[in-house]
Amino acid sequence: VEKREESDEAVEPVAPADKTLALGHRFESGRVFLRSSWTDPDAAHVSFTSGYDFHRGHNHQDENAVTLYALGEGFLIDPGYQPAGSRSHNTLRSIDGAIQVPNSSGRLLAYREIEHGAFIRGQAPEAYQWPKEGLVESGLVGHFDRKVLFVRGPQPYLAWHDDAQVENDNPQTEFVAQFVTYPKNRVEMAENGFTLIGQRAGARCRVWVMSPVANVAVVEEDLDGKKFSTRGRTYAYSTFYRGITATVRALNPRLFTLAFPYRDEAELPRVKLIAKAESQLVCELAFRDGRVDRLIFDDTTAQIIRTDE
Repeated sequence: VEKREESDEAVEPVAPADKTLALGHRFESGRVFLRSSWTDPDAAHVSFTSGYDFHRGHNHQDENAVTLYALGEGFLIDPGYQPAGSRSHNTLRSIDGAIQVPNSSGRLLAYREIEHGAFIRGQAPEAYQWPKEGLVESGLVGHFDRKVLFVRGPQPYLAWHDDAQVENDNPQTEFVAQFVTYPKNRVEMAENGFTLIGQRAGARCRVWVMSPVANVAVVEEDLDGKKFSTRGRTYAYSTFYRGITATVRALNPRLFTLAFPYRDEAELPRVKLIAKAESQLVCELAFRDGRVDRLIFDDTTAQIIRTDE
């Protein structure tokens, strides 16, 4: 019997930049992935989630969650398969005491490439809606709308604005924003937020968490001895991440978060948050080279205006 050898033609890898692949992509599952570059080894990488995963093992309580990797470091991360709750993702951990619940979902309302970056908008009020034992006094979540700006070059960074409120219009509603980073990263508290120091090469990410209407208390979580159980096994939270919480009490705190990766303190901008009106929030970033970025958020969208002074 004659033996014939057959094989496919050799496949050569092609660089994404050579194929002019886009720097962002939206998936029907409700996810967006963004990059600042295909060729820069220090490029920033961002993800956003607001949808429903039909595989039960992966439908985590991570609606309206973001991640940020840059300068070779993981700063705001997804901690992996086991920790599924909203307390383990970069989203609103709880609203009026209610956490996100299993089998919930969000909606990815918008993703578009814009001048100087990209804009994303997600909504996830139903993720917190179902009644929970011991929380009968809590108001149902009326809305949770997160608008995200990913700003590209020359120093990529991430900003987002949370518009959230409960239906009973409680002026002292407690909102807790969650941030998670690698367990071996270091955390230093700073004015209006904190700084993350990467485990690999010491690159940093300054995170501002601010509200134009109320004080925000930002603290690192004490995860010592805190555990969770899933599928018959028990795990320590500290195995997967270090956590930081930002807590504020207001009718709607209009929380604004800015995450800025950097290596040198000289790269950090001066940051000013301005509430132009009840429906508009503006953040100005003034850089030492005279450049000014104005991030403008309104009810439904956001934009980046860059000027050189």
